[in-house]
Amino acid sequence: MKTLALVPWDISTPDTGGKQRCYELLTGVPGVTTFALSWDNQESQTALNGMPYRVIPAGAKAADRAHKLFNQGFHSYDAMPTLCLEDLNVLRKSIDDFNPDLIVLEHPWLVELTDGRPYLYDAHNFESLATASLFGRNSMDYNMVADIERWAVSGAEHVTYCSEDDWRMMGDNWELPPGTHVPNGTHLPDKVATGENLNLIFVGSLYGPNVKAAQRLIDMAHRLPEYHIHIVGRCSEPLTSDEPNVTLHGYKTEQALDRLLQMSHIFVNLVTEGSGTHLKIAKALAYGLPVVTLLAGSRGYEATHVTELEHAPDLIRDITRDWNNRHTIALQAAKQYDWANIKQQFADVIHALQ
Repeated sequence: MKTLALVPWDISTPDTGGKQRCYELLTGVPGVTTFALSWDNQESQTALNGMPYRVIPAGAKAADRAHKLFNQGFHSYDAMPTLCLEDLNVLRKSIDDFNPDLIVLEHPWLVELTDGRPYLYDAHNFESLATASLFGRNSMDYNMVADIERWAVSGAEHVTYCSEDDWRMMGDNWELPPGTHVPNGTHLPDKVATGENLNLIFVGSLYGPNVKAAQRLIDMAHRLPEYHIHIVGRCSEPLTSDEPNVTLHGYKTEQALDRLLQMSHIFVNLVTEGSGTHLKIAKALAYGLPVVTLLAGSRGYEATHVTELEHAPDLIRDITRDWNNRHTIALQAAKQYDWANIKQQFADVIHALQ
């Protein structure tokens, strides 16, 4: 049985949570081929961890149409495959030539290109909720995303989902097909944090909610003078700080990030927008870092310490006084997020449909 996965962007460098989930899950299923859509009109063919992988250009017409739609008020590329569908000729022909028996649809954005073929939908988020929180329910993005997501969910043979909360909310809005909880994960490190240094850390990609979360933590620095705050990842690029206890690191390699997490004390996630589950939380728990988070960032993780923004400094100090116990709880919780186990869960769902 020929199985084809469709992803809406290049995952060969898994530098965001969504890309990492696609990379880890798809490369863990034998016999899957993956096509990725490129709005930069890149084209390549290779293997990712043994998986046949093609990056296919959207094409000049689609890119031009997308640019015009942005000027008309759309905010993201999420809905663009639907809005530019008639110009995605190279991708459509590639899918037709491959002629899959089953499609694995990562995110809902390429659902129209399934063209009546059976598909599994891997839901990273409750996308309608995320779009509403970012752009408002009166935005053009929200109306289009809600339609696309409803289509992707209702037409699927099966849905895998990251968050039980997201699945429940989808069920409040639509009639659901069979589904399986396949959480986000992480790789368990060889060495974990010792907690000796009072380093608070936040890690995030260049994504609006991450940038705002990092700024909230920077704004809190004067209330936490005994701690040193480390903002890691491209979310720090638009930010500045004169606080003596703040370091903006920018992008770090996995090896450098590993060292920073080992030297950290608490992971602080002050994200207030979006849905789904945050892979950075699973990664922090794997290092034994207690996680202080606002409610939006806790979705899918029971082992986090949820607080209101104004109470975060007090909670951080409470955790420091009981760090060893909180460290042990984090390490125990992380075991259920090991990618090795999660990959097998996902592969079992795919095989049951083949």
